[in-house]
Amino acid sequence: MQGRVLGIRRGLNRQYQREALIKVEGVGCKEEAARLVGAKVELKWRGNKAFVGRVVSLHGDGGTIVARFRKPLPGGVAGMEASIIL
Repeated sequence: MQGRVLGIRRGLNRQYQREALIKVEGVGCKEEAARLVGAKVELKWRGNKAFVGRVVSLHGDGGTIVARFRKPLPGGVAGMEASIIL
């Protein structure tokens, strides 16, 4: 499955550089997105570097997921494509 990174997860006082919000294509509600929890996520960064992580939770009711990666994500990650492997 393919998805698009909306940005890193942020709070009022803190940024979570290891977590990203991802909108998955074809998933429109939280019931469908709940099946993806625990799936592997791979994000290609400029062709040669890959960030690997897992889906840890849902974000809102629209089917957006939160993925946690092993390494901190770079600042320009918003808009990049991510692959979700079930």
